[in-house]
Amino acid sequence: MAKYKAESKAKRELREQHRQEERRKRVLTWGGLGLLGLVLVGGLIWFFASTAGAAAAATGEIIPVTSRDHVPDSSDPGPYSTNPPAEGQHFLQTFNPGFYTPEDVAKMPRYPEGYLVHNLEHGYIIYWYNCAADPNINCANIQNAIKQVIQEKNSFKVIGFPWPSQEEPLVMTSWGRILRQDRVNLRIMRAFYDANVNKGPEITPN
Repeated sequence: MAKYKAESKAKRELREQHRQEERRKRVLTWGGLGLLGLVLVGGLIWFFASTAGAAAAATGEIIPVTSRDHVPDSSDPGPYSTNPPAEGQHFLQTFNPGFYTPEDVAKMPRYPEGYLVHNLEHGYIIYWYNCAADPNINCANIQNAIKQVIQEKNSFKVIGFPWPSQEEPLVMTSWGRILRQDRVNLRIMRAFYDANVNKGPEITPN
């Protein structure tokens, strides 16, 4: 009888040990899941906060508009308040959307900015690039990024244009806004376009 009681007590203790072990496993499992959940929530908060911050920053600096006057073609339309220009007097004509190379510019009339500022007035986005601004940046990367955005936006009111006098490799302008970049960031390039396209004072179909 004593032996039976001893065996029963041993079994009870063993079952209790098993139950305690299972409880510890559940605590560890739920604790791990809770920690993972906190990490995921924190990551999502950081992602949305950084995305919202980038989108807000990508709207660009506001540039006061000094003029919307037309000036005769071939005359000097400047000076402008920023380099490259984001507003100001301009020619009667505009340029077609698309990507322009230095070779294209060499065949153009003088003062292409006079035409481009009129594009801005129509709600265009212009990505001005200067490959010589930073020798550590691959020129093809800048050009390809601009071409990619132009393609993604179906060439709607968007131009890529070389501008060797600017200090940054990439500058984005819309009418009355400018954003200077020392490196290529496609997310910011897209955000600037989305925030500012077709918001010029002179609305046109294209």
